[in-house]
Amino acid sequence: MRLIATCVVGDLPWSHASVASMREYASKVGADFHEVKWFPDRDRLYNGSAYFVLVDFLKRIRQQDYYTEVLTLDCDTLIMKGCPNLFEMSGDLLCAQDQPWPVKDARYLAWLMRNFPASSECAVVENEKLPYFNSGVLLFRVDALRRMNLDGPYPNDYPPDQDYLNMRVGEAALDVTWLTNHFNQRHLSDRAWAVGHNHILHFIGPQKKDLMEFDRFLRV
Repeated sequence: MRLIATCVVGDLPWSHASVASMREYASKVGADFHEVKWFPDRDRLYNGSAYFVLVDFLKRIRQQDYYTEVLTLDCDTLIMKGCPNLFEMSGDLLCAQDQPWPVKDARYLAWLMRNFPASSECAVVENEKLPYFNSGVLLFRVDALRRMNLDGPYPNDYPPDQDYLNMRVGEAALDVTWLTNHFNQRHLSDRAWAVGHNHILHFIGPQKKDLMEFDRFLRV
């Protein structure tokens, strides 16, 4: 069984349009949909930080036996109506390279050495610049999730969950299918190009306010 999920931290105005696009996509591909609500003023997981709510969800989903694959998306993404069925693609993990940080570079290695100096990733990254994924769109097979070490510590060291997940996927040597950036597109200045040539749009930082306007444009 298939699951699509997003983690919504607090009451975010743009998340409603984002969630609506996920629900439509879930119906299209025959998946269930779940919206994980997390409120920093009430929930105190991981020192009250919102960063590791996705990791917490992945730890929980691998304990169940109903779903065999799960697609997680940030609540600032917008799925286009023509997006292909990601569940039909092979691999332990489907993801796209991060656009500002496409490889495991010196910044990532410095993060590893500060927080996980004993990780096997340290030796690997020193020798070759391997691809580095953005955690905004991730499709995991649940059996692959069970092979990952998702234990702490959980450092509050930017970007914590994304670096952490890249490290854990590398340590587990998962079979990664690398999607093009059309499935996790952050270059959105040209709206016509963005909606006409991509499958999933990702509204990072100050771009979040534009998500609702893009949604209104698509529904005209």
